[in-house]
Amino acid sequence: MLRLLCLIDTDDRTFYFQSALRRLQTEFPDEICGECFSPMAVRMDKTKHAALMKAADACDFAVVYFHGGCGNLPDFTAFWKRVTSHARCFFQSSLPEEIGELMPASRLAPSEYQALNDYFSRATEENCYNMLLWIAHGFFDVGKPALPHEEIPHTGLYVGGEISGAETEKDYLRQACETKNPVIGMLIHRSYIQSGNTSAVDALIAALEKQGAFVLPVFSSLSSDSANAESGVRFALERYFRPGGKEILNCIVVTTGFSLTHIGYPDGGGNEFRSSVFEKWNVPVLQAMATRFTAEQYAEKTEGIDPMSLTSNVFQPEMDGQVISVPYAMCEQRDCEGIGRRMWKPMEERIAHLARLAINFASLTRKKNSEKKVAILFHNMPGNHNIGRGAGLDTFASVQKLLTRMREEGYALETEYADGQTLAEALLGALTNDTAWISSEEAVRRAADRVSFGDARTWYDALGAENRKALLKDWGEFPGNVMVEGQDLLIPGILNGNVFIGLQPSRAFDEQAERLYHDAVFPPPYSYIGYYRWIENTFGADAIIHVGTHGSVEWLPGKEVGLSPACYPDICMGCLPNFYIYHIGITGEGIQAKRRSAAVILDHLPPSMDDAGVYDKLSDMDAALREYYAAKQTSTAQMPVLQKRIFKLAEDANLTQDLHLTQETYGAAPDTSIEKIHLWIEELKNSAVTDGLHIFGEAPEAGKLYENMLRMLVRVKNGNISALNDAVLTAMGYDAQRIKDAPGAPAADGRLASVVYDEAVSTAKRIVHSLAQAGYCADAVGAMPEYVELPGDRTPLKEVLKFLCETVRPRLDETSGEMENIIRGLGGGFVEPGLGGNPTRGNVALLPTGRNFYAGDPAEIPSCGAWEIGKQLAAKSLEHYLEERGEYPESIAMVVWAGNTIKTSGEDFGEIFSLMGVRPVYLGSTSKVIGVEAIPIENVGHPRIDVTLRISGLFRDMYPNLVELMDAAVSCAAAQDESEEQNYIKKHINEDMLALLDEGLDANTALDQAYLRVFGCPAGGYGAGVANLIGNRNWSDYHDLAAVYETWSGNGYGRGHHGEGMQKMFKRRLSSVGMTVKNESTVEIDMLSSDDFFSYHGGLVACVKSNSGHAPISLTGHSDDPERPLVRDTAKETARIMRSRVLNPKWLEGLKRHGFKGAQEISKAVDSFFGWDASAEVAEDWMYAHIAENFLLDGETRAWIEAVNAGVIYNVAGKLLEASRRGMWHADEEMLTQLQGIFLQTEGLLEEGKR
Repeated sequence: MLRLLCLIDTDDRTFYFQSALRRLQTEFPDEICGECFSPMAVRMDKTKHAALMKAADACDFAVVYFHGGCGNLPDFTAFWKRVTSHARCFFQSSLPEEIGELMPASRLAPSEYQALNDYFSRATEENCYNMLLWIAHGFFDVGKPALPHEEIPHTGLYVGGEISGAETEKDYLRQACETKNPVIGMLIHRSYIQSGNTSAVDALIAALEKQGAFVLPVFSSLSSDSANAESGVRFALERYFRPGGKEILNCIVVTTGFSLTHIGYPDGGGNEFRSSVFEKWNVPVLQAMATRFTAEQYAEKTEGIDPMSLTSNVFQPEMDGQVISVPYAMCEQRDCEGIGRRMWKPMEERIAHLARLAINFASLTRKKNSEKKVAILFHNMPGNHNIGRGAGLDTFASVQKLLTRMREEGYALETEYADGQTLAEALLGALTNDTAWISSEEAVRRAADRVSFGDARTWYDALGAENRKALLKDWGEFPGNVMVEGQDLLIPGILNGNVFIGLQPSRAFDEQAERLYHDAVFPPPYSYIGYYRWIENTFGADAIIHVGTHGSVEWLPGKEVGLSPACYPDICMGCLPNFYIYHIGITGEGIQAKRRSAAVILDHLPPSMDDAGVYDKLSDMDAALREYYAAKQTSTAQMPVLQKRIFKLAEDANLTQDLHLTQETYGAAPDTSIEKIHLWIEELKNSAVTDGLHIFGEAPEAGKLYENMLRMLVRVKNGNISALNDAVLTAMGYDAQRIKDAPGAPAADGRLASVVYDEAVSTAKRIVHSLAQAGYCADAVGAMPEYVELPGDRTPLKEVLKFLCETVRPRLDETSGEMENIIRGLGGGFVEPGLGGNPTRGNVALLPTGRNFYAGDPAEIPSCGAWEIGKQLAAKSLEHYLEERGEYPESIAMVVWAGNTIKTSGEDFGEIFSLMGVRPVYLGSTSKVIGVEAIPIENVGHPRIDVTLRISGLFRDMYPNLVELMDAAVSCAAAQDESEEQNYIKKHINEDMLALLDEGLDANTALDQAYLRVFGCPAGGYGAGVANLIGNRNWSDYHDLAAVYETWSGNGYGRGHHGEGMQKMFKRRLSSVGMTVKNESTVEIDMLSSDDFFSYHGGLVACVKSNSGHAPISLTGHSDDPERPLVRDTAKETARIMRSRVLNPKWLEGLKRHGFKGAQEISKAVDSFFGWDASAEVAEDWMYAHIAENFLLDGETRAWIEAVNAGVIYNVAGKLLEASRRGMWHADEEMLTQLQGIFLQTEGLLEEGKR
């Protein structure tokens, strides 16, 4: 008896092979039997997984197909080994690299594989039947000879529900060229047409036509057939979307999924792959998603799109630059002659929404600029000093320049703004979200519009019943009390001709202070929804621009991706084309905007940066250290005096607190202590500090800003190109690695290594400046004295300078493309995609900015490089703990964000796995991760550490595969035959199992919970809650912060759970934690750059302390130089950032160029500093005192802040006074009196409306 096994990943093919097997078994009952499985069904049902493995052991031939990768099958490696150990196999995948890797094990000759693939690639029921016959008769001599495969068209037009003939096609294309209606091209997978599975695409065509579009529906095979030139998506695009070379399209809607660019170039495309397949059409491209959930599953689940469809429907289309819209199709089970068949079912409401969105994008190409209406929204946190928030961006100067450019392009504007400060003051003079300082009458007068109760009520009545119920529960009767006068809704902002300049409405967390303790998911207030409805329905916007990283609409409750009409981002955004100006290095949050608000990203450059250097008392210390080390070589008699002086300087500068040095410890080992001080000064001096803010569409100004930006872009290796400073060291005749590894040791010539390194940095600056003077001509390098006089090997330096002149500089100069691309987008053009990340991390290839960024492939995480770096981070973290505590931690808790995972390809997971003593398993020589395996304990080097993850909501949405991989890692580690002293994971699972059984849980539930190691926000929720609580001051101590953190974070993921509240288990996990970790991978931001850092990591520290009774060791890992990862405890990292950035005169001087927004950055840093101290107690008194002295008590600085953004003085003074009241800062009474006076004085100014 021939036993066939079919593992088939698409629903149509699954049905065909089921039908084919039934026919064969009916025709040849004594010769052929077989089973057919779907990877999706196997994933959802453990019994089917067991049945598949049993069938793998018994089969004689297997047909295996993955649509999106073999990672779709749990434990693929074991399955593949079982099949290929004894049976032939035909393997096919939508990922070419998998075919190349796995086919050699199939035992098929190339001619045999091709013969079978001729059937398989033309998937019809008859071809699948004959494929199995070919296998049965050709290899096993059973059954009967197979018929040749049926030919089916590769590409064509699908008009009127059928494939068009030649004459119909010709006539239809003529109509497309002549129509006055918007022409929307639609790409359909050939398999839908050949299988008759077209009800969803039929409905989408009908909806587009109903809304006035002329639809050009093209079906195609995605990849080309080498035997047929008229095949593949590229041929289809050229033939039908540019008939006769005529440009007729206004928009494209894609229903196929995948990266059509990649599939069009199955070999990776070489240089051509850098451009999207859609770029030459220069129209918006929308991805219409299909979910394999049924109607019931889609209604119940917050995931929206099933995990197996994320790759094809979301991740890969983003690489092509597509707008991620909404799902148009779901699955339904139908009975087809006794065989269950999953088919697409149209989602009628979502289809109408998608059609309107496509029409609106198409309108941007057809409408005159003078007629278009555009809404531009600034983001803000509570308080008028916080309007226009945006990481690294001067939002007001950027929008002022955008408005100027829009006027030049013909957009109708009435008022011009001289500069960003003028624009900021105009917004402050209008109605804002903060009405604390004005009367209700004044609020009405300042409002851009006043929406009557009746008009606003129509928007509310259009909401679904569940939305109305939730709003009533959380905000009372409509219209609530946020931004309401009487019962009318007020609209903050400015109407300027056809442009509305507004502020994103308040999320109003301050109004829900008590809710934070027990609920992490609640809707925005009525006014928030009404504001966006006003923009679309009353103002009549054609497009909306969100300015800066980041706002709140994309974080509102709802499905994670594939939004429904009940999701609040969908309710608010409606069908508006959404353009979003975003920091290229904060990729994760930008991906959220793409997936939950259909945003087209326009990424922007980070600000220019400089070496922090030393200043004030740090300069004195640096000079004293140099004198000491010089005396050590030549005048040892001076050393005792210098030692005393150095300690005095260290005390005066509070460096002794940074390093935990006392007079006793210093006196006992002065040379060792001085070495610590020296290393610390070097670390501070060589930290990077931002110099001002980026202005959208502009490269850094020529001179110091531009030259420093160039240096920062080559601060570490770019591929095989050396880091600039390393190359200079080599050219000076030194071993660069030895100099950097031991800055306190003598170099080969006897000079102190740190002195040598400082000289190299200075030389690099001079060389770059000379290059600037020579017009960045690489040929000029050889004549520059700074270069010629270097005595060592200059080859690496010559290479990096050539790279700087010929690659880095041109890419940096293309920053102007930021402005060009947003203008192109508003005009209905295509915004080119580009990979997101940190350019200063050896990623010059990410430039130029101005592109619609995307993330990498989740199936390739952790990459081989990330695994290696993660191992180093793990080793350094354990080394730090051992030094502090003298033992290994049994448990570690880590904060894991999507953004860092994207940018590092999973270094966090490399560290996690290394700590647990497991390693990733890759698919042969590919970069695909297909599982984990245990490292033998004798090779681990430490006990297996128990690691608990607090993932962000965005990580949950983006990386369900990594949650599964973490489950596999826990199971793998716990299964090892080791003692509990060697395996803390096993130890804790055993302890938890007993405790949970004692509490009355059944064995299966106890087992699931005992193995659970991944926690996060509740399903559909985002954030950690701590920043909101600290902001509204509704807390007493760290126990309160921990209580909120538990509510927002104690929700389980993995092992079949998706966000269920498991606060008790979360607290149990944290009760044994000895160390917390949060890694960062760039110098472009730090842990005082955003409140997310203290909300997630500071909150975790508070929660561990509350549940364990002790403060954990808390570390930040750093891999901004991937060749030299390091860790710092959070207190020391706070001191580093305070000294190198916040208190650094370089930082302040840079901010002064940016007026209102520059002053705002000071307030943001102080807020983050306060939040960290409140949650993790990382601050020292001197830090608070220096904040007061630098920004409030220095008359010149305070006068500048008061002139440009007086609210910053009010906020900073208020934070300092609050810190004193709470006992966080033991302040000098005289200083407190001065601060109180400044606070009251500024309060008076704000009340009078003067600022």
